Amino acid sequence: MNEHRKLSEADYFLKGMGTAQEDPEAFTHELSAFLSAARSVLQYACEEAKMKPGGHAWYNAKMASDSVLTFFKDKRDFNIHEAPVDLSGVVEIGITDHVIKPSDSLAITITDPEGNVVETVHGRSEEPAAMPEEGQVHIKHRYEFRDWPGKDDVLSLCQSYLTQLNAIVKDGVRQGFITG
Repeated sequence: MNEHRKLSEADYFLKGMGTAQEDPEAFTHELSAFLSAARSVLQYACEEAKMKPGGHAWYNAKMASDSVLTFFKDKRDFNIHEAPVDLSGVVEIGITDHVIKPSDSLAITITDPEGNVVETVHGRSEEPAAMPEEGQVHIKHRYEFRDWPGKDDVLSLCQSYLTQLNAIVKDGVRQGFITG
């Protein structure tokens, strides 16, 4: 009955993770909150579904259907009962700089189908190219679960998990096992 509220809460924390990428501590706080809210979706669904004929079997089949669901269940349980989730941080650094030419020139040659030159147009910039600002450094933080076998980063994997949770709730409501 409260699944949609927890889905909304999990989505809120996922967005917070996206904006906190440059701050590793804030990112892990948002992740912890996301794990709890997202897990609550399934806990509420389980409690509600087991009261209906076939509901518990439906829930168990959904949980067994995908490794992402069990991975996140275990992540949340570990995060709550044992220790904060340990992530690998990947920092990507890029440097953008410019090469300046004193002036630009252009030559266009127009040929006919036989390859004969019909016309040649020359153009030249009268002004030297403007001096751009000094080079810029771009730093991007990305996080990964140390024990996830794939190459997905934390944000991508959390988005996939949230998408699956939405599909499970929709299916549960459609089949009458939960109210959402």
